[in-house]
Parts: sequence; structure tokens; C-alpha cells
Amino acid sequence: MPGMKKVIDMLKEAGIRDKIVVIVGGGPVTPEWAQSIGADARPKDASAAVGITKELVEKLKQKRGESW
Repeated sequence: MPGMKKVIDMLKEAGIRDKIVVIVGGGPVTPEWAQSIGADARPKDASAAVGITKELVEKLKQKRGESW
């Protein structure tokens, strides 16, 4: 799990964190952990991940002024 935080920190250092959606998951990953490392979401399962991913990507595109 430390690798997840490291990736997010590297995205921040590179100045691109706000351009990328980060979704984490897996058995030991709790919503609290995901929030503490700065992840955008921690879906409860794979099917929930699909909907959450679509929502987050749409928000990111709107923020950037793009459309599907």
C-alpha cells in the first residue's frame, strides 16, 4: 500500500496530479486510507469502479473544457 501513496506523491511532484484520476482498491484498502493518501476514490468492488470512473473522468473533462 505504500506504493499507492508514492505514486500520488510523484504525480504531485511532476505537477500533473490535477490532470489524472487516481482510483485505488483491494482488500486492505479502506476508504479512510484512500482519502488519507489523496486518492480520488476507493470503489467497493469492480462494478462500482466502472460508474465511479465514468463520473470522475467526466468531471475531469468538464474541468478541462472537453466533452466526450
